[in-house]
Amino acid sequence: MANLRKPKTAIQAEMQPWLSANPQFREKRFIQVGTSLFHSKRFQQLSIGARYMLFCMAMDAGKSLIFEFPKSSGRRYGFAYSSYTRYLKEMIQKKFLVVKQSGRSNFHKNVYSFSTDWKIRINPDEEI
Repeated sequence: MANLRKPKTAIQAEMQPWLSANPQFREKRFIQVGTSLFHSKRFQQLSIGARYMLFCMAMDAGKSLIFEFPKSSGRRYGFAYSSYTRYLKEMIQKKFLVVKQSGRSNFHKNVYSFSTDWKIRINPDEEI
């Protein structure tokens, strides 16, 4: 008979003690990151700050592909305005993010989407 145990929800997720600031090691939200991303040449070409910001965006976005990440969210994760802007431009330029809707002209928040275009090989021999 199949295992019918109820899967753990995010609220019940127990983290490794060294990966949580919570004394009970329980988190309401966490992200999954594959080892192939860490080993990817293109991901490694992002600055350390852009990599960290990508993970912060993933944390804020949850399961959503499309999300908002205003400067106030960046400040909450410790990014200065100039760093926030620089890392955002870097991730857009290197095709990890796409601007879905610009709020520049109407004073709304920008809307972003995670992208997999960074995985597209220009040269068939190129490592991703």
